Amino acid sequence: MSRRLLILSLLLSILLWLMNEAAYRYSLFGIWWWFDSPVHFLGGLALGAFFFWFFGRVRDHMPSFSLTAVIGYTFAMVLIVGIAWEIFEYAFHIPNNTPLGYSLDTLKDIILDVCGAAVVVWLYMCQRVKILGTV
Repeated sequence: MSRRLLILSLLLSILLWLMNEAAYRYSLFGIWWWFDSPVHFLGGLALGAFFFWFFGRVRDHMPSFSLTAVIGYTFAMVLIVGIAWEIFEYAFHIPNNTPLGYSLDTLKDIILDVCGAAVVVWLYMCQRVKILGTV
């Protein structure tokens, strides 16, 4: 699996960290109720890139590990981390001022995490199809 995915994951993680720092420093989560959405999507992108790279490396060393398994495990891990993050927010009473209410906001956040991962998989698959010359 390409090292570019690992580098992309690192760069996205740095951007995510910067956005989160700015959000807490300037109370952006409180000022703009929607600011949490791009942060979750970006988190899904970063995690998706990392786990897709990681499971792709597993596949490089285990030929029986299919691309479908790589994709499935990537989505599963992003989902697990997203749910764990929501539990963390709940356990530490991290404020939530969304007009959606807590339950719908949590569902939206998890969906955005998975959508970020889906974009990584989609971009990889588009690149793969282009390289194979089937487009």
